[in-house]
Amino acid sequence: MFSAGLVCSSAMPAHDLHFTRISIEAGLSQSTIFSVTQDRTGSMWFATYDGVNRYDGYEFTVYHHVPGDDESIADDITRTLCTDLAGRVWVGTESGLSLYDDDLDNFHNFTYKGEPCEVNVVCPLTDSMVMVAMSDRVSVFDVGRMEFRDDVLPVSMLPLKVTAAFRGSGKIFLGTAGGEVHVYEPESNACYPVSEFSAGGGREYSLCFWRMTGISMLVQREGGCLCWI
Repeated sequence: MFSAGLVCSSAMPAHDLHFTRISIEAGLSQSTIFSVTQDRTGSMWFATYDGVNRYDGYEFTVYHHVPGDDESIADDITRTLCTDLAGRVWVGTESGLSLYDDDLDNFHNFTYKGEPCEVNVVCPLTDSMVMVAMSDRVSVFDVGRMEFRDDVLPVSMLPLKVTAAFRGSGKIFLGTAGGEVHVYEPESNACYPVSEFSAGGGREYSLCFWRMTGISMLVQREGGCLCWI
């Protein structure tokens, strides 16, 4: 989670970085940011408590939920963002999953089996599928069918309470609400826990992954603890 505005750097050598602070005064709708992604045009997207923000480097476009408008975003509380393998932008909200239509500049909204769902994580699987982690389950959204599917992932993975995901080296690393890390291998459709990484009791959350060298990564856990995997 980020707060109190954005700090952006230009694409310059590491020894000559320049940072620019972008705050509410510049058009950001809210200062608490849960997720960031970049779309295929280069624009940056930010998920906040007050809608989703698109920034083209010059100005913000803020998308809010409009009651009665099915083409507005599903909810103003936006929790996660994802640009999938085909370049589509997905928004996970407190009430459902939203898919941005860049041709029409609006959204297609989806609920899980007709019921509102709190979407916490969206992660690419294939060109036509994304993994969607809700508050109480994991599922797959199939763009070709325009529906959720529970027959793609292994059964053992479906009840995981996933709070973070990272795709790399042909695998998807999953952080859970129990502080554990699981690894999903799409090629073999297998999911297994990382045995060396246990919660150790108490209430902990795996919040974020950082890619280091090779396949080594750091995992941020609730309270600021950083762990190697």
